[in-house]
Amino acid sequence: MTQEKKKEELIRVENKLAIDYRFAAGPYLTKAWSDLRDKEILWGNRCPKCGHLHFPPVVVCAPCHVRLPEYPDGWERLGGKGYLDSWYKIVLPQMDLLGRTEPDQYLHCVAWLDEGVALYHFLNVSPDSPEEERLKRGLRVQMELKPREQRRGEREDIKYFNVLWDEPPRKETSEDIRGQPTGKETERLQPLIMNDRLDLPVWSCAGRIGTRFLIELRDNQRIMGLRCPKCKKVYVPPKMVCSKCSVPMDEWVEVRKEGTLETFTVVNEHYSDFFQPKQPPYAVGIIKLDGADTGLCHFVDEVNPSNLKVGLRVQAVFRDKREASILDIDHFKVIA
Repeated sequence: MTQEKKKEELIRVENKLAIDYRFAAGPYLTKAWSDLRDKEILWGNRCPKCGHLHFPPVVVCAPCHVRLPEYPDGWERLGGKGYLDSWYKIVLPQMDLLGRTEPDQYLHCVAWLDEGVALYHFLNVSPDSPEEERLKRGLRVQMELKPREQRRGEREDIKYFNVLWDEPPRKETSEDIRGQPTGKETERLQPLIMNDRLDLPVWSCAGRIGTRFLIELRDNQRIMGLRCPKCKKVYVPPKMVCSKCSVPMDEWVEVRKEGTLETFTVVNEHYSDFFQPKQPPYAVGIIKLDGADTGLCHFVDEVNPSNLKVGLRVQAVFRDKREASILDIDHFKVIA
């Protein structure tokens, strides 16, 4: 009877590619989103040819190919109230890049505002709740904005639509809200610049060598390196081939948790929640561990960064909860 082969564990390393970008919103959206952010006013603009009301305001009417005038001509203030036309439950993410399913459920709806324009947004009703069972087409809804300090001048300044359960489910119009704005504004609007970020989660396999290194950190709190069979140089972190001799390495060596601070830098600016697990200011150093011939980059903590200097002796401090990551070493502390 053959012995079942033990399944080999390989560590998957999760990462994120973040791309910051910006663009000018243009005069129409600058007016619309600035007033939504600062004055809690919702604007739409109406085509002078077909009479179609657009939200958000557009430059050209898609059905007629007619250019719409700038504010205030043809612009109408929207009340933010209407009725529920349709809704559906969204479950995201259905599956992430690692094949894991972690559903995040919420409701989206199409709300027809009293002025005759449809708005697609979140519905403030919990999925699979008694309130969801009460939903029906024609219920009255009302827009709710985010608090002023959270509004950035964008469509998402609208938080969601609330269902007005006590109001009769029928469409109502309000003449004091509809109609043309009166007078031209004397203030000159500054162009609205939209800032956003595209976050792309990515992952890679640590490989057999990286996996062995990370598992030793997680399970045994040991820092391991690989020794070159030709020049005897010990690499920490380990690598497959010696950079000097170009020969494969397979001799594992445990090095000490203590070492010497070879160089360091102090980070004072925050630029990414994902890539900065510590809040600045903090120090990052290159540590040459006893028994190793290469440097390991890591945090140096439990000391005022202004007191750091090259040549200090440091020691690895492991986390209590470890996950097979280089951050299983929480930081290095100064010991001498």
